[in-house]
Amino acid sequence: MIPDLDRVTSPEYLANLLTRPISEIRAMRAEGQSIENGMSYVRRVAQGRIDIVAAEMLRRRDGGDPADLSDLVARLPDILADRGRGAGPIRAPHDVTVDERARCDDAHLHTASACCDQSGDGQVVRYEISVGEVD
Repeated sequence: MIPDLDRVTSPEYLANLLTRPISEIRAMRAEGQSIENGMSYVRRVAQGRIDIVAAEMLRRRDGGDPADLSDLVARLPDILADRGRGAGPIRAPHDVTVDERARCDDAHLHTASACCDQSGDGQVVRYEISVGEVD
């Protein structure tokens, strides 16, 4: 899991909040934002993988040759293009720092990658979503 996540989500993390100095509260907020940025990075990686797998499933459903991924590769810019935001509060844009990526340990990225395992020839060999979820 993400380091420090259990600690900052435990009730003890907010204990004595009213008596803490403002500098400590600001540090807590910065820590929470850093963790949130790292989690957001993992979510975006996972969503990109899901979008690629969904596009490949549709391509194959429409008769695409599983051995020829050139069409899929050519469409990657469109598949991975930012489609805008859904409902929810607007957050200021931010760049994920190397430190924040380090907070998201390899287990999260491995989990995200698991939906799009590939064989040595680049062929998608496993799916985690069904065609019904794509339609």
